Amino acid sequence: MDKAQSNLDFRVMSLMFRVRDMVTPRMRILEEVGIQPGFRVLDYGCGAGSYIPPLAELVGESGMVYALDIHPLAIKMVQNLISKRQLGNVETIHSGCDTGLPDGSVDVVTLYDALHDLHDPDTVLQELHRVLRPTGVLSLNDHHLKTEELVSAATGSGLFQLSRKGGRTCTFVKADSTGRLHAGEVQRCRWLAQADLSSSDAENVGMNNGRRPRMAERREHQEEMATGVEEAREWAESHRKYAAMMYGKFPEYVKSLGGITSCLEIGSGPATLTAMVAECNRRLHVTALDISPHMVAVAREYVAEKKLHDRIHLVIGDAADEEVMGGLGQFDLVYSFFSLHHWEDPKKVIGNLLQATTDEGRLYLHDFRRVWWARYVPVGGRDKRVIAAAYTPGEVRALLGQLGVHHYESRQAFPCFQSVVVAKEATAMQTPVAS
Repeated sequence: MDKAQSNLDFRVMSLMFRVRDMVTPRMRILEEVGIQPGFRVLDYGCGAGSYIPPLAELVGESGMVYALDIHPLAIKMVQNLISKRQLGNVETIHSGCDTGLPDGSVDVVTLYDALHDLHDPDTVLQELHRVLRPTGVLSLNDHHLKTEELVSAATGSGLFQLSRKGGRTCTFVKADSTGRLHAGEVQRCRWLAQADLSSSDAENVGMNNGRRPRMAERREHQEEMATGVEEAREWAESHRKYAAMMYGKFPEYVKSLGGITSCLEIGSGPATLTAMVAECNRRLHVTALDISPHMVAVAREYVAEKKLHDRIHLVIGDAADEEVMGGLGQFDLVYSFFSLHHWEDPKKVIGNLLQATTDEGRLYLHDFRRVWWARYVPVGGRDKRVIAAAYTPGEVRALLGQLGVHHYESRQAFPCFQSVVVAKEATAMQTPVAS
């Protein structure tokens, strides 16, 4: 078990962190992790609680944050914070290592500015590995350690492997079910650390006989359309349960743009996101295009129920059809969620979408991204097929390059998502991508 620092040292450190947090809010760090509503997060070595309020906000009422620290003053400070801010989704754990949490019960572990201070890091990493779900992640940063030292410390025990290097954090996933890495995967972690890859490059690689890794080739995936209105209704009901998790802050992003009056959504399905966007901006008119007549029929019912029929125009059609797209006109914002991997001719579709975007407008694409470690994730065959059909950030870059688009903003989010915004006017690129 690690030894707690003196009360004086802890108070001085807490004061320094308070100044740090004013300069760089902790939410900026956490944005790299991809925490979603409903997640269970363990903040190991929580200190005075710098990360606790933003974590509580990210997981929402349906989630839970566990704040663990060895120092009694840290626990007292966090408990005061919980009381002051009425954080009903935060629990404290006073411990030097043992969390007391069930096996596989946590989605994310954050270990920030603490790894360098652990006397027995392997024992701590074993405990973190135990409580993480099979698909969980360990997020690390430590300003006392160089990146290669951080990666070496996290992967040396064979329990974790590097998934992504972000601007401020490194993300690690659990090794295979035996708790050991294959020899080739150990080599991959070392190669990533030595190469100091960016996050997009790190996720574009897989293993190639222990040499420089290569990503598996993309596989085509065409999902069957609903065969009737009832089937479409069932799909829509299931889909809407996860709307907040799927679409995140995108409606607020649209609202933040300001001044836009028209949007075009491609692959709108049952109009769940369409309605969310329209409700965020009451001056906004949204045209929603979907190829399935059954899904559009269900969307009409939903739009009528929401009383948004005066601002939402539903259209049956194929985004690859130039005549259909040309008839829709131009829009301030054209966006699509989880459709890119379905398009038979993505170059043609994206070209049509760019034509449908005004000169000062934006094209926003959000989809899955293909990741090398998907084969380790215990998900159904359909989910694996979808991920296998997705594009890597490098493939998206090449695709846009073929269309003459070389300036755009890209962001990747855990576990396997990516967003791209293309602005017709360079100044529009100053608005950050929502995730």
